[in-house]
Amino acid sequence: MYKHAVYYFIALLAVLVIGFWPSYYSRLFDDISFGQHFHGITMTLWVVLLINQAWLMKTGNRKLHKTTGKLAFVLGPLVIVAAFYVAFDFIAKKSMPYSEGILAIHWFGIFLAFLFAWLFAMAIYHRKNPQLHAPYMICTAMVFLIPGLGRALRHVGEFVGFQAPPFPVIMAVPVVIGLIMIWRIPSQRAIGSPVGIFTIAWAANVALFLTLPKFQFWVDFTAWSATLLA
Repeated sequence: MYKHAVYYFIALLAVLVIGFWPSYYSRLFDDISFGQHFHGITMTLWVVLLINQAWLMKTGNRKLHKTTGKLAFVLGPLVIVAAFYVAFDFIAKKSMPYSEGILAIHWFGIFLAFLFAWLFAMAIYHRKNPQLHAPYMICTAMVFLIPGLGRALRHVGEFVGFQAPPFPVIMAVPVVIGLIMIWRIPSQRAIGSPVGIFTIAWAANVALFLTLPKFQFWVDFTAWSATLLA
């Protein structure tokens, strides 16, 4: 399955371009905020780096893979900072009282930032162990999937005339992908495997996305979050 990773990453880039085309890629030279550019550029470059690294491994160019992989030491932290920035910038621009949808999206943004940070840290820590490094890097790609996929399905649905699935249903896609990877890759069936941990974390994320907005402590935390970049 790893040998086909480059094609999955290319498909992810296509989903992101389709999903964010109206709001970002088609408006690169319009009045785009710093946060949008910061997040959009770092996210895109990370996926491009994943495509490059997967292609180099597929073609057997391990030396260049190792050399270009050093870019991750700079780009990874930038992705993390951008993810946290847009999460708090998003809520700073919303007015109280917050709807349950806004409260849920705030959780989702923070979760994605923390999840990418953890996956990136583990991928770098295990960079000399391909059996751990590769799945951690693949999982970093799935962090970007749902924000792009949700928008892409909505845009395509509007164009061809079908109703996109509810967002909580779309959010379950990484769990399905994780379970398929666990089934297809024997090394990921072990307790504590990168894909196993990712799948459990994402399932918990879906549950919290649906339930956190109902709790007052999350409303209070979100209100406090809004003051950070106000």
